[in-house]
Amino acid sequence: MPRPNPIEIPRQGHARLDAQSYRIAAMRARSEAALLAACHAPVMGIDFAAICGAARRVEFAALINDDKVCVTSESVVVHDQCARALAAGSESPEDAELLCALYVVHELAHLPQGIGPYAVVRDLRSLGEDALLDLDLGADHVAALVVSRARDMPLSAVKALQLRGLCGFPVTTEHTPEARRRKARRVVSLVVESMLGLARDDSYLCADFSPTSPALSLIYRGAGLTRVWATAPLTSSATERLLSAADALDAGGADPAEVAAIVRAALAPRMAA
Repeated sequence: MPRPNPIEIPRQGHARLDAQSYRIAAMRARSEAALLAACHAPVMGIDFAAICGAARRVEFAALINDDKVCVTSESVVVHDQCARALAAGSESPEDAELLCALYVVHELAHLPQGIGPYAVVRDLRSLGEDALLDLDLGADHVAALVVSRARDMPLSAVKALQLRGLCGFPVTTEHTPEARRRKARRVVSLVVESMLGLARDDSYLCADFSPTSPALSLIYRGAGLTRVWATAPLTSSATERLLSAADALDAGGADPAEVAAIVRAALAPRMAA
Protein backbone atom coordinates (compact mmCIF):
# COMPACT_ATOMS: atom_id res chain seq x y z
CA MET A 1 0.00 0.00 0.00
CA PRO A 2 1.25 3.56 -0.60
CA ARG A 3 2.88 5.19 2.38
CA PRO A 4 0.60 7.75 4.08
CA ASN A 5 1.58 11.38 3.95
CA PRO A 6 2.16 12.42 7.59
CA ILE A 7 1.46 15.77 9.12
CA GLU A 8 4.75 17.58 8.95
CA ILE A 9 5.56 18.79 12.46
CA PRO A 10 9.07 20.16 13.06
CA ARG A 11 11.09 18.13 15.55
CA GLN A 12 12.99 19.40 18.56
CA GLY A 13 15.56 21.96 17.51
CA HIS A 14 13.24 23.83 15.16
CA ALA A 15 12.00 27.19 16.37
CA ARG A 16 8.78 29.15 16.12
CA LEU A 17 6.20 26.40 16.23
CA ASP A 18 2.64 27.67 16.35
CA ALA A 19 0.65 26.59 19.40
CA GLN A 20 -1.23 23.73 17.74
CA SER A 21 1.89 22.34 16.06
CA TYR A 22 3.73 22.51 19.37
CA ARG A 23 0.95 20.54 21.08
CA ILE A 24 0.96 17.91 18.32
CA ALA A 25 4.75 17.62 18.57
CA ALA A 26 4.46 17.12 22.33
CA MET A 27 1.72 14.51 21.87
CA ARG A 28 3.87 12.69 19.36
CA ALA A 29 6.81 12.64 21.76
CA ARG A 30 4.61 11.30 24.57
CA SER A 31 3.15 8.68 22.23
CA GLU A 32 6.66 7.59 21.22
CA ALA A 33 7.60 7.21 24.87
CA ALA A 34 4.51 5.02 25.38
CA LEU A 35 5.43 3.00 22.30
CA LEU A 36 8.91 2.35 23.71
CA ALA A 37 7.37 1.23 26.99
CA ALA A 38 4.90 -1.03 25.17
CA CYS A 39 7.71 -2.68 23.21
CA HIS A 40 9.77 -3.39 26.34
CA ALA A 41 7.83 -6.56 27.21
CA PRO A 42 4.53 -8.19 26.19
CA VAL A 43 1.42 -6.65 27.73
CA MET A 44 -1.58 -8.93 28.33
CA GLY A 45 -0.09 -11.31 25.79
CA ILE A 46 0.44 -8.65 23.11
CA ASP A 47 4.01 -8.44 21.77
CA PHE A 48 4.21 -4.85 20.56
CA ALA A 49 7.86 -5.25 19.58
CA ALA A 50 6.88 -7.96 17.10
CA ILE A 51 4.00 -5.84 15.77
CA CYS A 52 6.10 -2.72 15.27
CA GLY A 53 9.37 -4.26 14.11
CA ALA A 54 11.96 -1.50 13.99
CA ALA A 55 9.35 1.28 13.97
CA ARG A 56 9.56 3.48 17.04
CA ARG A 57 8.56 6.80 15.47
CA VAL A 58 4.91 7.91 15.67
CA GLU A 59 3.39 9.98 12.88
CA PHE A 60 -0.10 11.39 12.48
CA ALA A 61 -1.66 11.24 9.01
CA ALA A 62 -4.97 11.01 7.18
CA LEU A 63 -5.43 7.29 6.53
CA ILE A 64 -7.73 5.83 3.90
CA ASN A 65 -10.73 3.48 4.29
CA ASP A 66 -11.45 4.74 7.83
CA ASP A 67 -8.41 2.81 9.10
CA LYS A 68 -6.91 4.16 12.33
CA VAL A 69 -3.34 2.84 12.34
CA CYS A 70 -0.76 1.23 10.09
CA VAL A 71 2.83 0.19 10.70
CA THR A 72 5.54 0.90 8.13
CA SER A 73 9.20 -0.06 8.23
CA GLU A 74 9.96 3.28 9.88
CA SER A 75 6.87 4.51 11.70
CA VAL A 76 3.61 3.77 13.43
CA VAL A 77 1.22 5.96 11.46
CA VAL A 78 -1.97 6.91 13.31
CA HIS A 79 -5.03 8.59 11.87
CA ASP A 80 -4.67 12.27 12.67
CA GLN A 81 -8.23 13.10 13.80
CA CYS A 82 -7.60 12.41 17.49
CA ALA A 83 -4.34 14.39 17.63
CA ARG A 84 -5.87 17.37 15.85
CA ALA A 85 -8.93 17.36 18.13
CA LEU A 86 -6.79 17.19 21.27
CA ALA A 87 -4.48 19.94 19.99
CA ALA A 88 -7.46 22.23 19.43
CA GLY A 89 -9.28 21.19 22.60
CA SER A 90 -9.38 22.44 26.17
CA GLU A 91 -7.49 19.60 27.91
CA SER A 92 -4.32 20.54 29.76
CA PRO A 93 -1.13 19.81 27.78
CA GLU A 94 -0.29 16.92 30.11
CA ASP A 95 -3.73 15.30 29.81
CA ALA A 96 -3.87 15.85 26.05
CA GLU A 97 -0.51 14.12 25.65
CA LEU A 98 -1.59 11.17 27.81
CA LEU A 99 -4.92 10.86 26.01
CA CYS A 100 -3.11 10.81 22.70
CA ALA A 101 -0.70 8.13 23.92
CA LEU A 102 -3.66 6.06 25.16
CA TYR A 103 -5.30 6.37 21.74
CA VAL A 104 -2.13 5.33 19.91
CA VAL A 105 -1.60 2.22 22.03
CA HIS A 106 -5.33 1.36 21.91
CA GLU A 107 -5.33 1.43 18.12
CA LEU A 108 -2.09 -0.56 17.95
CA ALA A 109 -3.63 -3.20 20.22
CA HIS A 110 -6.43 -3.63 17.68
CA LEU A 111 -3.94 -5.01 15.13
CA PRO A 112 -3.24 -8.32 16.93
CA GLN A 113 -6.91 -8.41 17.91
CA GLY A 114 -7.66 -8.69 14.20
CA ILE A 115 -9.61 -5.45 13.76
CA GLY A 116 -6.99 -3.17 12.26
CA PRO A 117 -8.88 -2.71 8.96
CA TYR A 118 -12.09 -0.81 9.59
CA ALA A 119 -13.93 -3.13 7.19
CA VAL A 120 -13.63 -5.84 9.86
CA VAL A 121 -15.26 -3.52 12.40
CA ARG A 122 -18.20 -3.03 10.03
CA ASP A 123 -18.55 -6.80 9.60
CA LEU A 124 -18.52 -7.33 13.37
CA ARG A 125 -21.08 -4.59 13.90
CA SER A 126 -23.41 -6.24 11.40
CA LEU A 127 -23.50 -9.29 13.70
CA GLY A 128 -24.06 -7.31 16.91
CA GLU A 129 -22.16 -5.04 19.26
CA ASP A 130 -20.93 -7.40 22.01
CA ALA A 131 -17.73 -8.57 20.29
CA LEU A 132 -16.76 -4.99 19.45
CA LEU A 133 -17.31 -3.93 23.07
CA ASP A 134 -15.08 -6.71 24.36
CA LEU A 135 -12.34 -5.83 21.88
CA ASP A 136 -12.53 -2.14 22.80
CA LEU A 137 -12.42 -2.84 26.55
CA GLY A 138 -9.43 -5.14 26.05
CA ALA A 139 -7.59 -2.52 24.01
CA ASP A 140 -8.53 0.14 26.60
CA HIS A 141 -6.99 -2.02 29.31
CA VAL A 142 -3.76 -2.70 27.43
CA ALA A 143 -3.35 1.01 26.68
CA ALA A 144 -4.03 1.93 30.32
CA LEU A 145 -1.46 -0.58 31.55
CA VAL A 146 1.20 0.77 29.18
CA VAL A 147 0.63 4.41 30.12
CA SER A 148 0.31 3.58 33.82
CA ARG A 149 3.69 1.87 33.82
CA ALA A 150 5.38 4.44 31.57
CA ARG A 151 4.22 7.36 33.75
CA ASP A 152 4.20 5.53 37.11
CA MET A 153 0.53 6.47 37.57
CA PRO A 154 -2.12 4.43 39.41
CA LEU A 155 -4.10 2.34 36.94
CA SER A 156 -7.37 3.78 38.27
CA ALA A 157 -6.14 7.32 37.50
CA VAL A 158 -5.30 6.36 33.92
CA LYS A 159 -8.71 4.71 33.53
CA ALA A 160 -10.33 7.91 34.84
CA LEU A 161 -8.53 9.81 32.09
CA GLN A 162 -9.71 7.25 29.53
CA LEU A 163 -13.24 7.74 30.81
CA ARG A 164 -13.01 11.49 30.37
CA GLY A 165 -11.74 11.05 26.84
CA LEU A 166 -14.53 8.62 26.01
CA CYS A 167 -17.18 10.99 27.36
CA GLY A 168 -15.92 13.54 24.85
CA PHE A 169 -17.45 11.43 22.07
CA PRO A 170 -21.10 11.00 23.10
CA VAL A 171 -23.86 9.11 21.32
CA THR A 172 -25.30 10.87 18.27
CA THR A 173 -28.39 10.34 16.14
CA GLU A 174 -26.25 8.17 13.85
CA HIS A 175 -25.89 5.49 16.54
CA THR A 176 -28.34 2.61 16.62
CA PRO A 177 -29.93 1.59 19.96
CA GLU A 178 -27.51 -1.36 20.06
CA ALA A 179 -24.51 0.92 19.50
CA ARG A 180 -25.82 3.31 22.18
CA ARG A 181 -25.99 0.43 24.66
CA ARG A 182 -22.46 -0.71 23.71
CA LYS A 183 -21.07 2.77 24.30
CA ALA A 184 -22.96 3.06 27.60
CA ARG A 185 -21.58 -0.28 28.78
CA ARG A 186 -18.06 0.85 27.94
CA VAL A 187 -18.53 4.07 29.93
CA VAL A 188 -20.03 2.24 32.92
CA SER A 189 -17.21 -0.33 32.86
CA LEU A 190 -14.62 2.45 33.08
CA VAL A 191 -16.61 4.26 35.78
CA VAL A 192 -16.64 1.13 37.94
CA GLU A 193 -12.92 0.54 37.48
CA SER A 194 -11.81 4.13 37.98
CA MET A 195 -14.28 5.41 40.59
CA LEU A 196 -15.20 2.31 42.60
CA GLY A 197 -11.67 0.97 43.04
CA LEU A 198 -12.10 -2.16 40.92
CA ALA A 199 -9.24 -1.72 38.43
CA ARG A 200 -6.99 -4.79 38.24
CA ASP A 201 -3.71 -5.26 36.39
CA ASP A 202 -4.44 -8.77 35.16
CA SER A 203 -7.98 -8.27 33.88
CA TYR A 204 -10.52 -5.69 32.81
CA LEU A 205 -14.10 -5.29 33.92
CA CYS A 206 -17.11 -5.51 31.61
CA ALA A 207 -20.46 -4.17 32.82
CA ASP A 208 -23.67 -5.53 31.35
CA PHE A 209 -27.25 -4.26 31.60
CA SER A 210 -30.18 -4.26 29.23
CA PRO A 211 -33.48 -2.45 28.75
CA THR A 212 -35.19 -5.87 28.69
CA SER A 213 -33.79 -7.15 32.00
CA PRO A 214 -33.57 -5.12 35.25
CA ALA A 215 -30.18 -6.42 36.36
CA LEU A 216 -26.49 -5.49 36.38
CA SER A 217 -23.55 -7.85 35.99
CA LEU A 218 -19.85 -7.09 36.40
CA ILE A 219 -17.52 -9.61 34.79
CA TYR A 220 -13.72 -9.65 34.76
CA ARG A 221 -12.07 -10.74 31.53
CA GLY A 222 -8.46 -10.98 30.46
CA ALA A 223 -5.85 -13.26 31.96
CA GLY A 224 -7.16 -16.67 32.95
CA LEU A 225 -10.82 -17.58 33.09
CA THR A 226 -13.59 -15.06 32.65
CA ARG A 227 -15.22 -14.62 36.06
CA VAL A 228 -18.35 -13.01 37.41
CA TRP A 229 -17.51 -10.51 40.14
CA ALA A 230 -21.05 -9.46 40.99
CA THR A 231 -24.65 -9.40 39.86
CA ALA A 232 -27.32 -7.10 41.27
CA PRO A 233 -30.92 -6.10 40.55
CA LEU A 234 -31.63 -2.70 39.04
CA THR A 235 -34.80 -0.67 38.98
CA SER A 236 -36.11 0.22 35.55
CA SER A 237 -35.27 3.88 36.17
CA ALA A 238 -31.68 3.01 37.18
CA THR A 239 -31.33 0.89 34.04
CA GLU A 240 -32.51 3.79 31.89
CA ARG A 241 -29.98 6.11 33.50
CA LEU A 242 -27.13 3.65 32.90
CA LEU A 243 -28.22 3.31 29.28
CA SER A 244 -27.82 7.10 28.98
CA ALA A 245 -24.22 7.03 30.28
CA ALA A 246 -22.75 7.73 26.83
CA ASP A 247 -25.35 10.33 25.87
CA ALA A 248 -24.38 13.98 25.78
CA LEU A 249 -25.02 15.71 29.10
CA ASP A 250 -27.08 18.42 27.42
CA ALA A 251 -29.24 15.64 25.95
CA GLY A 252 -29.98 14.27 29.43
CA GLY A 253 -27.13 11.81 29.72
CA ALA A 254 -26.00 10.54 33.12
CA ASP A 255 -22.60 11.89 34.14
CA PRO A 256 -19.92 9.59 35.66
CA ALA A 257 -20.74 10.65 39.23
CA GLU A 258 -24.40 9.68 38.78
CA VAL A 259 -23.38 6.38 37.16
CA ALA A 260 -21.04 5.61 40.05
CA ALA A 261 -23.78 6.37 42.58
CA ILE A 262 -26.26 4.06 40.81
CA VAL A 263 -23.77 1.20 40.62
CA ARG A 264 -22.58 1.73 44.20
CA ALA A 265 -26.17 1.57 45.46
CA ALA A 266 -26.90 -1.59 43.47
CA LEU A 267 -23.73 -3.24 44.72
CA ALA A 268 -24.02 -2.11 48.35
CA PRO A 269 -24.54 -5.65 49.73
CA ARG A 270 -21.63 -7.00 47.67
CA MET A 271 -19.28 -4.12 48.54
CA ALA A 272 -20.07 -4.52 52.25
CA ALA A 273 -19.34 -8.25 52.23
